Amino acid sequence: MQQSRLFLVLILIVIFLLGLNIYNSSSSNHELKELQQVQLQNQERKEKSDLDNQQLQLVYQLIDKIEQEMAQSNERKLSGRSIQQLVLLNETFSEKSISYLEKPGSYSKARGQLLQQLLQLDIAPTSWGQILQKCSFAGAELEGANLSGLNLNGIKLVNSNLRSARLEGTQIRNADLRSCNLWGIKADSADFSGSLFHRANLAWAEMDHTFLNGAIMKGVDMSNAKFRGAELSCVLLHYSTLKAVFFQGASLERADVFGSDLSQANFTGANLNRLDMRVTLIDRATFEKANMWEILLREAKFEEENWFDKLDTWQVEGALDVRSRYDITPVKSKRKGFQLLLKGK
Repeated sequence: MQQSRLFLVLILIVIFLLGLNIYNSSSSNHELKELQQVQLQNQERKEKSDLDNQQLQLVYQLIDKIEQEMAQSNERKLSGRSIQQLVLLNETFSEKSISYLEKPGSYSKARGQLLQQLLQLDIAPTSWGQILQKCSFAGAELEGANLSGLNLNGIKLVNSNLRSARLEGTQIRNADLRSCNLWGIKADSADFSGSLFHRANLAWAEMDHTFLNGAIMKGVDMSNAKFRGAELSCVLLHYSTLKAVFFQGASLERADVFGSDLSQANFTGANLNRLDMRVTLIDRATFEKANMWEILLREAKFEEENWFDKLDTWQVEGALDVRSRYDITPVKSKRKGFQLLLKGK
């Protein structure tokens, strides 16, 4: 019996040692994989840094040639050959993820630097127009760049990073800004009319008195942004996040915010005539002294059952028109609250 117990103890010791060995082996393999992953990431960073430096050198060399050429021209025009060289160089800086349908990838420092260097050269308008027409600056790294007061009409900046950039007074009409990071930009009095903003991030942007007439801004995030006194007539803002946006004194006449979240937005003194606000969320939004003639509000949802009384308190222009066309009814879904439905529907 004693021998059997001893034998069992030995077996248990062997099993324990084998398990410990397997655990240590597994742990070592895991640590080795982590180390290899860190080494690979460091190598990729180094290669990316080396590539950035090489590309920046090419940018500075080309800019030097362009400056020499412009010094010989009183009109500061560029030859077709120089523009073509610029276009070809810029194309070599393209990134794999420059589609606005994809998640933003690594931004191109070379493209960002090329654009900023060109903007400092005071190039003749005709030559500059050709550059903007032929060059795409998609994926450019422009975080914190000062682009105030410049002519960027028609520029292509898809999936670029302009976080905290300055664009006060900038002319940037008909630009392609799809999927751009525009978080916290300062762009008071800039003109973005007709530009594309699909899926752009405009959270915390300062855009008072800007012009955005006819811009297409589907799926944008404008949370906590300032658009006081801005012109947004006929803007398309489907399925966007407009939470706590400051629209005081702004004009959104004939704009379309279908399906958007307007919670806590401030529309004090705003022109909302003929605005399409169907299927929106307007919890705690403020409409004091706003103009709301012929506004479309079907299935606009809110928390307050006395929302019509608030229109009177806010002294809304067109309050009677809204009352005459809509009824307040409970929301028939998991979400608690009320919505507006057309009378008789």
